Amino acid sequence: MVDPADDIIQFDVCGHRTANYIRDPDLRRVRNEPDPEKWLIGDPYGPATAPFDEKDIQTVRQWLKEAELAVQVDHVRSGGANSYLVRDYDSFEDLVLTKREPVPPSQASVFDVYCGPHFTLRGIVDESFIGRTEAAFPEPDNLWIIDPRSVYPESIRLHELADSLEEVSTVLRGLIGEYVAVGHYPGDERAEVWDAYHPGRALRNRYFQRRWPSHRRVHDVDGP
Repeated sequence: MVDPADDIIQFDVCGHRTANYIRDPDLRRVRNEPDPEKWLIGDPYGPATAPFDEKDIQTVRQWLKEAELAVQVDHVRSGGANSYLVRDYDSFEDLVLTKREPVPPSQASVFDVYCGPHFTLRGIVDESFIGRTEAAFPEPDNLWIIDPRSVYPESIRLHELADSLEEVSTVLRGLIGEYVAVGHYPGDERAEVWDAYHPGRALRNRYFQRRWPSHRRVHDVDGP
């Protein structure tokens, strides 16, 4: 066993002390876990500063009391992005800790968080629901039709995008009897457009930042 006193660095992620760098720089300990069997491979660039400060965390907790969050994670290194609906703080914290990529700031996974409610038109698809959808979105323009049960840790399960009333009708008629949710995904909106209608309801461009820009911090067991 490695004595906890041998830890060389502790850092906060999402406002909690969650990981220590120990004598072996290629391992990190999660949630101050004393069992080495539960240690995970560490970040090759050393400890990182948290993407969300304490004010952000308070904001997220408050938003979660109101509605579920939409969280977009852009994976700069590997490419692509994932979108999630998050209903509680533990899920949010787990998402941030597990969906990031341990790379330099220029390639770090970027988190955008949007306060809900999202995809508010929900129900079992029938002719009445199709009519309500067409009335609510007369100009659909990249309208998302999703399975609202797909919440974190599952990414949003998209049935189809619709750009016209004809497409909305076609897609929904192919989902008769299914429980769906319909709406615009906030990450598709330009920031200035979203902010104009939802001022102060987004946290954008949050990512883990490497603490030491030039090299990894390594603990020398035998040396000074």
